[in-house]
Amino acid sequence: MNKFDRCIFIFFGFSIWVFVLAQFFVPSFVVAHHEGHKHSNLADSDHSHSSSDIISLRKDVRRIIEKCHVDESVISC
Repeated sequence: MNKFDRCIFIFFGFSIWVFVLAQFFVPSFVVAHHEGHKHSNLADSDHSHSSSDIISLRKDVRRIIEKCHVDESVISC
């Protein structure tokens, strides 16, 4: 088996694994309400977020918090 054949074999093997793993990591929607949980018109009843929205929000919040400085009892951002 020459080097080119080996590269093609590795590429196809890797592609198959990526395809299989992609079937398990499909973006899903997260429902913000559960049975019996009520808000006083703060959110719509069909309010939902995708999991990628939540992850990007966590990154944004972490970035904001890392820029904050604490001096004695004062927090400045």
